[in-house]
Amino acid sequence: MPSGVRLVFRTDASELEFDLLTSTGQLDSDPCPRPTGMLELLVDGAHAGRRQAPVGNVVRMAGPGAAQRMIPGKPGTVRFAGLPTG
Repeated sequence: MPSGVRLVFRTDASELEFDLLTSTGQLDSDPCPRPTGMLELLVDGAHAGRRQAPVGNVVRMAGPGAAQRMIPGKPGTVRFAGLPTG
């Protein structure tokens, strides 16, 4: 799983959307999958937003060392709106 991925680009857009497909784990005994990562947006070095990544693929298992099974998910969209001009 990626950690610390950094994208750098220039744009005059006031909104950005990122489509991503995450993978996370879940024990059969847990009611929900583990939390996914966060996306943080910096504009000119200043914090401009933070969003939770959507749950996509889920790797289910009964416990440590047990067989795993993949439950395929769908990509989700994370949106940052109201960005400063320039």
